[in-house]
Amino acid sequence: MLNIIRKTPRVSLKNNLRKHPRINLKAVVKIKNRKNRIAAKGRCINASLGGIGLSLFGQAKIILSFKDKLEILIVLPDNLQPIQKSGRIVWYKKIGFFTYRSGIEFE
Repeated sequence: MLNIIRKTPRVSLKNNLRKHPRINLKAVVKIKNRKNRIAAKGRCINASLGGIGLSLFGQAKIILSFKDKLEILIVLPDNLQPIQKSGRIVWYKKIGFFTYRSGIEFE
């Protein structure tokens, strides 16, 4: 008798830990740190019901600190009314001279 073994596709551990599916979202984002009131501007890379992935420029290094609370303004291209959210930084890393990637969890 021939035994057939079915392999399940590998799924990265990172995807298993996600609470919400992400979508690609291109939008301008302005963030402000509640503690020191410093603002930075960036781009949204992706979003989900639980948070947003950002690429930030300029003064982002001063703003980025784990668990800092932020005010977030998402300006969508086709929407007249920007979306206001609040959240906290869950991760960040430097990717260029004045550029950072960051993950923000919505409150």
